[in-house]
Amino acid sequence: MRKIKFNSGFNLIELIITIGIVAVIATFALPSFTTLLANNRQQIPISEFNQALQLARNEAISSGIPVSMCSSLNAGANNPICNGADDDWGNGILIYQPALNSIAGVGVFNPANDRLIRQFDIQSQGGVINALGGETFFSFQNNGLLSNAGASIVFSACDDRGESAGTQITISATGRAQLLKGNKTTPIPNC
Repeated sequence: MRKIKFNSGFNLIELIITIGIVAVIATFALPSFTTLLANNRQQIPISEFNQALQLARNEAISSGIPVSMCSSLNAGANNPICNGADDDWGNGILIYQPALNSIAGVGVFNPANDRLIRQFDIQSQGGVINALGGETFFSFQNNGLLSNAGASIVFSACDDRGESAGTQITISATGRAQLLKGNKTTPIPNC
């Protein structure tokens, strides 16, 4: 009796059909994957910014002393300074406690007197985080409230995709941050 021999593997037709199916699926998946990567690139500086907000507010509450935040162009340097001329917070942030004898929230970090709590060297990867009111600094009081006369502060986080892909970060007078993702019906201004 003869044994029937089966060949395992793919023949040419099966291979061509499989490659065709993979190519069709890839044409639909690639644009979605590109959008996913762009969203993740934008989310990194927003997460770092939100982390800095939470740290500053918690430090003010736990220490009982006001804590200030300022935008910085050289937050990763050994001697960082506040950037009083630019409202782009996407480069870096300094969190510090002003000296007790200074006026809290003057927006100038003095390394000789003020206590540096943390430096955030944010790499916004082509995007920006702008204060819509032009703020270059603000402070949290020892109870966690903002020190700016009860008004909220609004930031827009944008990349090259424009208003529909931006994120708005609103810090209420109570010191809590709220994020709003932009879309085609709710675009984020100043992106």
